[in-house]
Amino acid sequence: MKKRLQKYMLGATFLVGTNMAIAQCVSITCPADITVSNDPGVCGATVTYSTPVGQNSCGSPASQTFNYTSAALQTFTVPAGVDSIHIVATGAQGGSVTTTCAATGGLGAKMEGDFVVTPGEVISIMVGQQGYTNGSDAGGGGGTFVVRTGNVLLIAAGGGGGATNNIGSCGSNRDGSNASITTSGLSSGDGLVAGGINGNGGGASSGSGGGGGGFLTDGTAGSGLANNNGKAYVNGGAGGTGNNTDSGGYGGGGAGWFTGGNGGGGGGYSGGGTSGSQPYTGGGGGGSYNAGTNQVNVAGFQTGNGQVIISYNDGPATTTMLQGLASGSVFPIGVTTVEYQVSDGGTDVQSCSFTVTVNDTEAPTMTCPANITVNTDPGQCTAVVSFSDPVPADNCGVATSSWTSGLASGSAFPIGQTVNEYTVVDINGNTGFCQTTVEVIDAEGPIGCPSNTDYCDSVLVGYGSSFTDCSGVSTIAYTLSGVTTGSGSGDGAGVPLNVGVTTVSYDLTDGLGNSSTCSFDITVLTPTIVTGSSSQDTTCANYAPAQLTGTPSGGTWSGTGVTGTTFDPSVSGVGSFELVYSFTETNGCIYTDTITQVVQGCANLLELDGDQVNVLPNPSSGIFHVKATEGLTIESFFVMDVNGKVIISKEEGLNNETTVDLSWYENGIYILTIQTSKGKISKKLIKN
Repeated sequence: MKKRLQKYMLGATFLVGTNMAIAQCVSITCPADITVSNDPGVCGATVTYSTPVGQNSCGSPASQTFNYTSAALQTFTVPAGVDSIHIVATGAQGGSVTTTCAATGGLGAKMEGDFVVTPGEVISIMVGQQGYTNGSDAGGGGGTFVVRTGNVLLIAAGGGGGATNNIGSCGSNRDGSNASITTSGLSSGDGLVAGGINGNGGGASSGSGGGGGGFLTDGTAGSGLANNNGKAYVNGGAGGTGNNTDSGGYGGGGAGWFTGGNGGGGGGYSGGGTSGSQPYTGGGGGGSYNAGTNQVNVAGFQTGNGQVIISYNDGPATTTMLQGLASGSVFPIGVTTVEYQVSDGGTDVQSCSFTVTVNDTEAPTMTCPANITVNTDPGQCTAVVSFSDPVPADNCGVATSSWTSGLASGSAFPIGQTVNEYTVVDINGNTGFCQTTVEVIDAEGPIGCPSNTDYCDSVLVGYGSSFTDCSGVSTIAYTLSGVTTGSGSGDGAGVPLNVGVTTVSYDLTDGLGNSSTCSFDITVLTPTIVTGSSSQDTTCANYAPAQLTGTPSGGTWSGTGVTGTTFDPSVSGVGSFELVYSFTETNGCIYTDTITQVVQGCANLLELDGDQVNVLPNPSSGIFHVKATEGLTIESFFVMDVNGKVIISKEEGLNNETTVDLSWYENGIYILTIQTSKGKISKKLIKN
């Protein structure tokens, strides 16, 4: 709070030596600092506060008096600059009697105190009326009430009870009871009927007048006359209707009853009671209430009608807002300083300030796309998924927004669940989130079926390794058509196939139970028949090169003395030489084979007679023992079938004997040619 002392009072001050006392007359008090959150959906908050009003304690004393004039409420408006008033309220006297046995109505209470008020506040005032009398009995006096808006009671002064002459018989307790300064109403003079408590009306009995009205409820109606009870303040405060002008006073006074009968109860915060029992007695006074400070309360004080006097200091005090926003305005996010000033119109000026802090506590809003579930793309272990970005909104504005986890729209999402989280931050740092789960399911069986294939072999090659799947291929079962092998499990590798077309069908299952079927054809081609021949010069009469030929075409010859398709015996040297014809036949597949021919190199070869090499046994079932005579070394040998094809040959580790094994060949005639250290010998071998 800021305060500045700018006025020096001389008239109300005194001097001591050269020192001068300083008087400060104006003052102003601001509310405490206010901190609130923003209103929903608004970048600010509507803030209401008690508007400061300056006071001038040095103003002139002023007062306003309210007397009973009619049965109606009166009002007092608190002047500008006034925040405290002093109220003196007195309740009305009960009615008195003068016939035969004179009696006095009870006196009203006096209630006095100080009250804090707000400039411009309107206060309602009900001034109590003295009870009526017909000379023999009388109504109770009305209570006096000062009430602020909303029926909030500031002060209430009870009215006195009505008097009676006891039908001319006089006697005791004929005076009305004085009003009480406590909150409870008093009982009837005979003590038989109680007054009200806690703001309620007083009691009554058969044949009596009416009980006094309280602040909250009416008094009880006696059976003497309808509507003779005093009414509560909140119900209008009318006095009870009497007989022969013995009604109760305005402010809730109860009526008396019958000429010379009982007196009515006084009105007040709680009403007084009245009794119809003989001997007749006066009515009870009403109770009172005081919410002020510096109270001065007197029971049995007021005669006649009630009264209200409101006093206060009335001086110029002008209040001005220097900065900020008025109460009820929409304050922006952040801190707003509100400053008020009061001035007496001269140099005495005071100010105060407070802050209104509005915090933006509202997170941004947005809605992510609904969760997405898709199957993998064909042949892939992922799925390309596209979706829209959320549109964020905020009461004050969005600073940033983006997908902060997961994968962007249009990415290839893996199998399983991927959580995409969208984050938005507003300009005041509040953060909002939403999520979309993208689930990719592998619902595709294994793939990778081979193409139709021409094959030269008659054995199925397993294609299990050709298949692919995201979770692995767990089961492969195959079926063959066109062959007698039937079906089996696994990939079928090694199963023999017939020449021609065989359809291979695979039933595949992956680790998740997804299945697929694959079919393709394998064509086993007809085997290629291979033959070959060569021209041989075995006499070597002219050492002429021999031309070599082969079937099928496209092959090449190789061996000692071979150049292209020519065998030169003069190059090869002396002896027998094996030449190889190699070729590749293409017939929908690759097929490679060789033809072996034996040719003789030119030399003066010694033709040995057959006795120098023995072959035993001959004929044989397959094993032939060959042994040269002493002094003769076997250097090499080869065996040809009847078609001239060399089927066995050997050149090393022979010495003078060896073994020829034809066990694996068919029965028939074979030619054994032996090269010795002294010449060549040919033998016919018979296998049976």
